[in-house]
Amino acid sequence: MLTAILTRLHGDGLVPSSDVGDYAYTVVFRARITVILFTKRTCRPLYAIKISPRHDLESAFQHMKEVYRRTPDVVPEPLGLLTLGNHQLLVTRAYVLTSLEHAFSLHRRNKSLVFNTVLKTLLELNQQSVVSDETFDDVFRQQKLLSLVTEFLQAYGEDEMRQFLHQHIDRMQRYSGSHLPAVPQHGDLTAVNIALINQRSDRVLFLDWDDYATISIPVYDTLTFIRSFVSHHYGSMYSPNKRLCFIKEAFSEFCENIGVKYDLAVDLYPICLILYARLRTPRAAATLGVAGVKAMTELRRFFEERERFILG
Repeated sequence: MLTAILTRLHGDGLVPSSDVGDYAYTVVFRARITVILFTKRTCRPLYAIKISPRHDLESAFQHMKEVYRRTPDVVPEPLGLLTLGNHQLLVTRAYVLTSLEHAFSLHRRNKSLVFNTVLKTLLELNQQSVVSDETFDDVFRQQKLLSLVTEFLQAYGEDEMRQFLHQHIDRMQRYSGSHLPAVPQHGDLTAVNIALINQRSDRVLFLDWDDYATISIPVYDTLTFIRSFVSHHYGSMYSPNKRLCFIKEAFSEFCENIGVKYDLAVDLYPICLILYARLRTPRAAATLGVAGVKAMTELRRFFEERERFILG
């Protein structure tokens, strides 16, 4: 298939030669196969090519173009969406990247450095929002997003959990000053979708924009990342210790910078969990996927151990 890909890239002017002998490649197996194309002469990456047999990459490509136009330092440069037989190819510029997990091992004495870089990049994305002059309040009050959450709970939630959540939402809607900025969402900002450029601790890229949305809860991506980070490195969101103080401090500063009261941001955590579970569950699926089950388990634990929540 590499020959066919190179022929197509050459035809679109993206590579100077279609000779397979001029290139090397590596394959990354994730939700979809991605081919990283290198030149043999320089051994530097040229393109990352995501391959899908389902012709479902159009929206991800358009989302990446929109984000790149406004915040080019956040997303890999999207170069083209090509068709090759029954497959779609989403071509982006490739970079010398360091996975976030490897980055944490490189900076293991100061994980907060990399952590703060991620939040700084998220802040940049939020401040360059395509709807920066609006607020999420109308969307929130009109139940446009919460109706999706409610439908999801009707399908997958337990009665007790639904009762807890509805009480929680009622309390939030009575919260004074509940105007929330309308910001975009990445949708799946876990550690596997974040990478450092050239092992630098001051610049990261967000990968895999399949779940992008123009308007979402302003702390959704941030809380998704914090949950992923804490779960991997510290085990639980309910084990307060002095080593985690930097997380609360960084999140508090982030909330201040986007104009959201800290207590309200913490109250949004259950909503974010359900939204994450919904995004990770295929439509019309009879059961939750693994990620959805974990998110719903975390939701129950939040209500049972709220007083031990590290951000509380």
